[in-house]
Amino acid sequence: MPLRLFNNKEGFKFGRFVMVVSSISPLFILWAVKGVAIIPDIILIPICAAIVILSSGFVLLRVLVAKRTRDMRLMKVGTISNYDYHALTYIFAMLLPFYRQDISSVRELAAILIAIAFIVGIFWYLNLHYMNVIFIFGRYKTFLVHPPDDTNPLAGSVPYILVTRRSHLVPGEELMGCRVTDTVYLEAVR
Repeated sequence: MPLRLFNNKEGFKFGRFVMVVSSISPLFILWAVKGVAIIPDIILIPICAAIVILSSGFVLLRVLVAKRTRDMRLMKVGTISNYDYHALTYIFAMLLPFYRQDISSVRELAAILIAIAFIVGIFWYLNLHYMNVIFIFGRYKTFLVHPPDDTNPLAGSVPYILVTRRSHLVPGEELMGCRVTDTVYLEAVR
């Protein structure tokens, strides 16, 4: 079960929201492929494609802007938890019930949209915007990193999510992170 990692005072509110939508983009891909009985494909497929492309494109654009503007932070690794498996399990556990759902009435569509709103709200409240299929398909791993307990004011004291291609991190190691949001960093290659 995901933990509430951070307080909700994080900035990038619009970015976090778009990243949450991007994290549930597999649902929209499934809907476009499966179809929805009450919405014609000529309307459904472009809407689903737009949601997937725009939300995923935003995540990629945010990473590019952060790299271009050198929005980086030197971080020192303290304690580490691997969050890859939690993210994957949570996403697919969330998607499976929706894939099997046959939407053949306005009432069923409304129920599904309300369920999606609840999921977006849960992702937002728990700061799970880092659970993104772009990172998963890009072979990235996600780690919850707690800075070491030292007196260095530049090291930071708030835990953060590090998205990296490394298979493991070493406590005490220093690395450079590209800021995606205030609590999500993509490891920058030095």
